[in-house]
Amino acid sequence: MYTKLILKLTFVIAVAAAAVGFGEHKFYFSRTTIEQNALMNRYEITIRFFTDDLERALSAEDEKVRFADDPYDPSFDSEVEDYIRKHFFIRINNENIQWRYLGKQVESDITWCYAEINNIPPTNILEIKNTALFELFDEQVNEVALKINGRQHRMMLTRQKPAEVITN
Repeated sequence: MYTKLILKLTFVIAVAAAAVGFGEHKFYFSRTTIEQNALMNRYEITIRFFTDDLERALSAEDEKVRFADDPYDPSFDSEVEDYIRKHFFIRINNENIQWRYLGKQVESDITWCYAEINNIPPTNILEIKNTALFELFDEQVNEVALKINGRQHRMMLTRQKPAEVITN
C-alpha cells in the first residue's frame, strides 16, 4: 500500500514537472512602465523582459547571446538598444518621439531596460506601440503601465493589437 502511494506520488510529480518544463516559463510577457516626471519635464521608461526571451530575440538577429556570460559587456547594450528601437515606439500629439536609451540591468531571469524622453510637450494624445518578442511568441503580451498627467492607464498589447492610443 505504502509503495503504491509513493509510486503514484512520484508519477504525479514527474508529470507535473514535465508540464511545467522545469524552469521554462509558459507565458510570454513583458512590462513597460512610463512615468511622467513633471519636475524634470520628462517621461521615465522601464521595460522588463524575461532574460531568456530577450537573449533568444537578440540571438535570432545575431549570434548566440547570453547575458549570463558577462551581463556587463557593453556590446550587449547596443544590441539591446537596437532591438528595442525596432519594436518600441511612442507618438505624442501624432508626432514620433525619439527616446534616449540609458542602459540595462540583468538580474538573473529578469532584464530591466531604461530610457527617457526629455522636454516632453503637453500631451493630449499618446500612442504606444510595442511589438517586442512578437516575432518569437504568438502568445506574447506586452503590458504598458502609464502614469501621465496624474492619471494611470494600462495597455495590454498583443500581436493582434500592437498599439493603443490614450487621450487626455
